[in-house]
Amino acid sequence: MYRTIRVYRGKDSQGHRDYDYVQVVSSRSISV
Repeated sequence: MYRTIRVYRGKDSQGHRDYDYVQVVSSRSISV
């Protein structure tokens, strides 16, 4: 199962927020 998380990378040259989308493989569910 893939999870897509959004990582905040700061602002780009135009002053907009720059996000990076990363897919993370969650092989197991961990309940805390």
